[in-house]
Amino acid sequence: MPTACIECSAHYIDLADDRRFVCDIAELDNQAKDKGVLIVSGASSVPGLSSAVVERYQNQFSTIESINLAIAPGNKAERGLATVEAILSYTGHPLNVFKEGRWQDVYGWMDSKVNDFGGFVGKRLLANVDVPNLELFASRYDVTQQVSFQAGLELPILHKTMVRMAYLSKIGLVKN
Repeated sequence: MPTACIECSAHYIDLADDRRFVCDIAELDNQAKDKGVLIVSGASSVPGLSSAVVERYQNQFSTIESINLAIAPGNKAERGLATVEAILSYTGHPLNVFKEGRWQDVYGWMDSKVNDFGGFVGKRLLANVDVPNLELFASRYDVTQQVSFQAGLELPILHKTMVRMAYLSKIGLVKN
């Protein structure tokens, strides 16, 4: 779709949050500029909104050692088919992340931990998710140690079920 938009001199903005799609759209930048059009991907919570927050505060630090982000939607939040398919595509599979000052693999929907968001949200379990921020933030903000992004489900039983599914996928008992 973005290539077609460039060819017909139309601007393109999407809400995609698929890591490869968002990170690789930069390959079309020169073509878009030659046609005088804007090509934007990731104009959603990731990386759009999350990078706006980091952009706002980055100048308050001489160096950025780590950026740790999380999202924990309520149980009533709509999750479309594309979102569910995307989550299941990396559940239990390796994700390359910048951790401990180097690139290494972690596993989708694993490394579960508790985070206290305070207020009416309270404590939520979080686990690794695959988002463009993991790749984009390390270099854009010259992070020295770690970029992480985790998500959690409101109901602990759902979250723990996802973690168990990830483990079954990781050890090869679940293929698809």
